[in-house]
Amino acid sequence: MDYVRDCILSSSDRGGSGWLYLAGRTATATPLLSVLNTETIRAAEGQFYVPFTVTNSGGKTAESVQIAAELRVGGAISEAATVEINFLSNDEKAEGAFIFSRDPRQGKLTLRVASYKLP
Repeated sequence: MDYVRDCILSSSDRGGSGWLYLAGRTATATPLLSVLNTETIRAAEGQFYVPFTVTNSGGKTAESVQIAAELRVGGAISEAATVEINFLSNDEKAEGAFIFSRDPRQGKLTLRVASYKLP
């Protein structure tokens, strides 16, 4: 079974992460992928940017790494998005940002590694 690590971020009033939940199975010969909100959420021109860093700390390269973001407001999914990282070798990091039309600090934001494939 491939390794998948989930990351749930609870937004605070200051735009930082309140807590982090990580779960997964470890295996030395597979990619070990994690995603974190790395900077403060910023607003610009009516949009909200959520920066992230995805890291492969495992022993193998991962391809087509899918990062998913879900924003829940009032218990319902308000917005969802995915981004694909083409290639992450061992000990490599990639950065990006999700862009929302609603302020993620007003709800529950979840970032997670959804899938990957081996080369």
